This record gives sequence, C-alpha cells and structure tokens, in this order.
Amino acid sequence: MQVIRTPEESRTIAHVPGLMFKCGDCGQVKPVQVNGGTGYATGPTDKPNALICYDCCAIRERADMTAKGVAVLYFTRDDSGCRTIGNWPGTLRFPVTTFRSFRHPFSSEAYLGEFIGPDGALWRFRNIGDNQIAHCRRAAGRTVAPQTYATTI
Repeated sequence: MQVIRTPEESRTIAHVPGLMFKCGDCGQVKPVQVNGGTGYATGPTDKPNALICYDCCAIRERADMTAKGVAVLYFTRDDSGCRTIGNWPGTLRFPVTTFRSFRHPFSSEAYLGEFIGPDGALWRFRNIGDNQIAHCRRAAGRTVAPQTYATTI
C-alpha cells in the first residue's frame, strides 16, 4: 500500500485505485479518490506541505466562517431537490431557508438568499451568473436558538 503525504508526492504519482494519503490535520490514512476529486486539499497556509482530507476541510471552513463572518461557498441543489449552501467537496452543507431571484444588469440569473450558519446566526448570500459561487456574509445582530446547523457528510 502506497501512502502519499505531501503535495509534491501527489503530483508525481498517478492517482489509481488503492493509492492512499495521510491527512495533515487528523492523521488518518484515507484512499485517494480517482473520480470526482482527489479526497484531499493541498497547500493550507499553516501546513503548506500537507494534504488535508475533505472532512478536515469542512472543520476548517466552519471555524473560518465563525471567526470572519464571511465566506465564499456554493449555491446548489442536493439529491432531494432542496437548495443548499456548501463547500466545494460537499462535506459542509447548510439548508437554504429562503431565496429569491432578482434582476441584475449583467446576468439573467441572480439570487439572494438566507441560511443559518455554523454559529447559529442568520447568514445571507448572493449568487450572480451561470455559476454556483455564493458570496456569504453573517447578518448583523441576527441569531437564532443554538443548535448544530451544518451537516457534515
């Protein structure tokens, strides 16, 4: 069993079934995905020579959202047809509570919406254009009862 540990190793080795990687955050050895992503992220600023698994990416993004109050996520529809806001690998998701389309001078598709973020606060997002990128911001002074709002897959 071959285990890669650094971004340099990941670039020099073919991603084939059976290849494993070691997460720089949790230390677990996990399989490298060969379809639809790799299963890891590379190059976080605090660990530039580490590979970080998608589950640990969700933990980092949740903490970053809570600390900064802003995030760039993705406005998508899940398998059941419900609208969600989440990270790129889909390991961090928030159900969209409301959204509406609006007119934008440069795009035929534009949406504004809300969701409850990881800190229990109301968050608002804006998605413009034929993409899924959602610019999100914590709404000032709006909180709800404390619970766990994000789902991690």
